[in-house]
Amino acid sequence: MAKLLGINLDHSRPKGGSFIFLKPDSDIFTAYDLTEDQRMIRDTLKDFMANEVLPQTVRIESKEWDVTRNLLLKLGELGVLGIEVPEQYGGQNLDKTTAAILAEELGWQGSFACTVLADTGIGMLPIVLFGNEEQKNRFLPSIVSGKIIGAYSLTESGAGSDAKAITTKAVLREDGRAYQLNGEKIFVTNGRLADFYILFAKVGDDREITAFIVEREFPGVEVGNEEHKMGILGSSTTSVSLFNVSVPVENILGRVGEGFSIAMNTLNLGRFKLGAACLGGSRQIFYEALKYSRERKQFQVPIDTFGSIRKKLCQIAALIYGIESMVYRTAGLLDKAVSEVDLGNSRATMEAIREYAGECSIVKVWCSESNYQNAVANVEIHGGNGFMKDYSAERHLRDSVINMIFEGTNSINRLLLVKEFLKKFGMGLISEKEKMWKETTSVSPFEATNDVVLRLCTQLEGAKKVFIIVSGLIMKKFGFTLSENDNQEAVILLADCLINLYVLDSALAVYVKHRKEKDQYLTRYLFHLILPVLERDVMSLVVLGSEADQYRDAFADIRPLLSYEPENVLNLNKKITENF
Repeated sequence: MAKLLGINLDHSRPKGGSFIFLKPDSDIFTAYDLTEDQRMIRDTLKDFMANEVLPQTVRIESKEWDVTRNLLLKLGELGVLGIEVPEQYGGQNLDKTTAAILAEELGWQGSFACTVLADTGIGMLPIVLFGNEEQKNRFLPSIVSGKIIGAYSLTESGAGSDAKAITTKAVLREDGRAYQLNGEKIFVTNGRLADFYILFAKVGDDREITAFIVEREFPGVEVGNEEHKMGILGSSTTSVSLFNVSVPVENILGRVGEGFSIAMNTLNLGRFKLGAACLGGSRQIFYEALKYSRERKQFQVPIDTFGSIRKKLCQIAALIYGIESMVYRTAGLLDKAVSEVDLGNSRATMEAIREYAGECSIVKVWCSESNYQNAVANVEIHGGNGFMKDYSAERHLRDSVINMIFEGTNSINRLLLVKEFLKKFGMGLISEKEKMWKETTSVSPFEATNDVVLRLCTQLEGAKKVFIIVSGLIMKKFGFTLSENDNQEAVILLADCLINLYVLDSALAVYVKHRKEKDQYLTRYLFHLILPVLERDVMSLVVLGSEADQYRDAFADIRPLLSYEPENVLNLNKKITENF
């Protein structure tokens, strides 16, 4: 692991956020590194989606819940609902990489992916990680088989991003045998389908947030009407109201007061898997866009021969490559982290996963926004037909929007990932900034080279150094008050820099490791798209972090580090399309 900067990163595996301080690591896990068993699972899921799910899209989107339930039962028969469940409870006890494969393949049908991932992810994993033996034995085998479905109930009308503001109350009865719950949850995915809800309420006078397993059949549980949504129409989204619902103490998940930790740690994995689902969704978009552009003719030729269409297809392909690089790199990090702890120790497992909470947020944000961009490009490629329900392009666009809101909005995730980064490296950034600023005086202007890897590594290393300098500048000015509301513009800029650097670092590392010709062109395309955006954002940060007109001197100092060689986009597009 080649060190780029001076901060101490001695660690058996890369520390969360350390990619900023390291050269691209060719030891990362990639989609090329899947085992034969993982490839077999992927192929099985591809067949299932193509033959069982996609032909039922109209019925799924029409909310024919019996169709969705039957498909879940079939997934249960395949054994994939229990990928992350220990074998003693009927599961497969497989890794996060395999869980990412499941999410990716499900992503080809947005509504169905939403249903399954809410069930097996945020609905089931809290029981896997925090449930006691009785709870695990009671619920997990039935979830794994597809016989029962779970849901996650945190959001309330006055508590969205501010999860601690929930008002649902749980009062211990005098006999001490049950809690009485009152309140209302909204936007509950799987609300109508669910047999149980992982539901969060405040307990006692101390108002400690606690997680409960609330069963649908409990008296006083009322499920509201289906919400009328923009997208994912074939998933269930309702309110869940609690009127004096008696929940046995045996249904407390984890410990009293541990609910907020359970909620947030569950979301870390949910964010990562959402990114994987966006990968599948974007692959479907690319397949449809390419097929349509080859079949549709204007001026007597297929429209994929036009440069403007070719540009859109190349951008979709490059964004997919970036998504894939990040998703499987992060899967590898999570798997390494989890492998180092006792799987029977749920809290140690969650701490291991939490190490990469920042990366999980990055994956969620960039993958969801890239998937949205791909969906827009697909509609444009389809022209007027893309606006019609006869084609699936409009459905993909509608479905893509929610991914930027699910699992914490992208704005909130940007704030969270910067908070994680500064918590680990904040004070070190200031000293590194001073050291690097002195080094900039000896930096030579960027020199062109025919060595692609050297050129891209030099560009990325320069961008990382500039980010360290400007983030140290911001830290010196604002300190740890940076996360306060008045300074959020600076936080968002820092987040965007971190996100873009992780994309470039991951994409380049994949190319360096495997040296696939097509990956070279896709990596170069990503650098072509992202480096100008990075330059704009770091310059904005310099202005925010400088006093008066001092930013002009700062620009002059750091600009040599941001130099990059423009690409011949016409030639690059042609090379990329040769591999379609």
